[in-house]
Amino acid sequence: MYLMQKFFSTCLVTILLGVATGASLDGVYHADRFRVYFNNDLGLIEVLETRDGATTGFASFDQMLREVGATDVKQWLPKATDFDRDGDIFLSRFYEVTLPDIRTNIQEVVSEFTSNEHILFAERVPIYRLDYEPNDPRYNQQWYIPQVTVDFAWDMWDIAGGNEPGDENIVVGIVDTGCDWDHPDLIGNLWQNMDEDYDGDGATIEYVGGSWQLDSGDLNGVDDDGDGYVDNLIGWDIAMEDNNPVGPPSGPDRMHGTHVAGVPGATTNNNLGMASEGWTVKHMPIKCAQEDADGIYGGYNGILCAAQTGADIINCSWGGGGFSGGAQAVINVAYNNYGTIIVASAGNGDDFGNEEYAAHYPSGYDHVISVTALGTNDAWNHWATYHESVDFAAPGESILSTVYANVSGGYESWMGTSMASPVVAGCYALLWSYFPDADRDWIEQRLLDTADPVIYDVNTEDYLQGRLGVGRPDVFAAIASGAFPSLSYQSYSLQLTVDDGDGVLNPGESAKMRVILANEVGWATATNVAAVLSSTSPYIDIIDDSATFPDITDGGTGVNITDRFEFSILEDAPPADISLT
Repeated sequence: MYLMQKFFSTCLVTILLGVATGASLDGVYHADRFRVYFNNDLGLIEVLETRDGATTGFASFDQMLREVGATDVKQWLPKATDFDRDGDIFLSRFYEVTLPDIRTNIQEVVSEFTSNEHILFAERVPIYRLDYEPNDPRYNQQWYIPQVTVDFAWDMWDIAGGNEPGDENIVVGIVDTGCDWDHPDLIGNLWQNMDEDYDGDGATIEYVGGSWQLDSGDLNGVDDDGDGYVDNLIGWDIAMEDNNPVGPPSGPDRMHGTHVAGVPGATTNNNLGMASEGWTVKHMPIKCAQEDADGIYGGYNGILCAAQTGADIINCSWGGGGFSGGAQAVINVAYNNYGTIIVASAGNGDDFGNEEYAAHYPSGYDHVISVTALGTNDAWNHWATYHESVDFAAPGESILSTVYANVSGGYESWMGTSMASPVVAGCYALLWSYFPDADRDWIEQRLLDTADPVIYDVNTEDYLQGRLGVGRPDVFAAIASGAFPSLSYQSYSLQLTVDDGDGVLNPGESAKMRVILANEVGWATATNVAAVLSSTSPYIDIIDDSATFPDITDGGTGVNITDRFEFSILEDAPPADISLT
């Protein structure tokens, strides 16, 4: 008896869970069908079609079918034989129940069927989609997209069904040297200010004489939307104080803004050039460069302009070493008054191409997400800036993106924290697209909380620890953790119901069991949690195999206080470790 007592004080109990998280499961599971597993002791399952619908001959189950209006009950795997089994689970005993319409309470229906005396468990039916890859011919050169798990995140949308990733209402302001905005791979995702659409034709650009131009019908010389910028149809030119933010014709930095814009904003899946992280997200060019394109002119004016004109995320791939109280005030206004997320490059090291430990601005200001650069395989290759103010390390070497359409075929691969910053801005844009109703603070923190700290396994130098940010962005984890719970078993307790008085669970005795489940910090609240208990041991008789749990918030725990499992140990059970799952 001692061995049995020892077993039950140390055994691992694994609970198989069917978990729903309310609206966050929309598009992940079918809402008009579910799957049941008939108990093994029922013998052959025969489904008959009658005027009242499908029947199985099991009265309580058939009554539930009628109550939910089931239109069809069929074997899930009709070719499965008795040989096709996983322990005590016979594949031939799974059946799929189809309902006549979409049910918003589908998880409640599943839970009710789980409690039926003839059913071992019921579960929702997942929706399976193709793992989609865009048709842009240069996509295979964009190593940084899978590195930050954007490709996995795209599959959260039903692309094959016409639901493309991103959200055209999410706008990334590119505060930079201007943009070749009529580039064939940028024009499709160019932000158009519909509040300045004076002629009401649904566009603020037009194709005339073989080229794209600002819509002449909208150029009325009036600030129609009252944002302080007259006829700002697609963005603004801070340096020239006009409404055409096209990149400068010459100068060392003339294509910088165009390259930055392509990372979050290129048109994706258009059989042309490259893909962008944001897929359908819009880019808003704010030009902050003189016509000689030698550095940034009026960058903080550009930040304010982007915020005032509706950018959700502002990217600043520029900066320097000087702190300014006035600049911090601009950042504070954009952040607090307009609700933007501001992302900026952390700096490219010193003037000689070496790494540098330094504060860099605007990336070092409060309310700015600072990004340093990684190479392939998460290596930080000792040419960029590192500092405690850095928030992320993101891909920043060999970053393919757009340049002027008449240069190098319109695409080049560059390196720099200037490239790493829009990688993070694009991650934020995709995340916000999936949760369009979430507030800015939640979106900003979600990507930080789910970053992958693997960079510190690769870059092990003591002086770098804590100075490359929290990790590499993992946008799929950010989306998944916001959409699903992450439950794990913590512990259990027993209450003996048939006992010889010694307080030890012996052969021939029974017990009820409570289980504590935990939801990982930062993951979605688990609702309608149901669990099923099973055992492969012939010496365990499970009396009540199902239990329900209260909602379990992120970082919280839940216990089946009132709905406990119950099982007994047969009289002839030898002392042994017995597994319950």
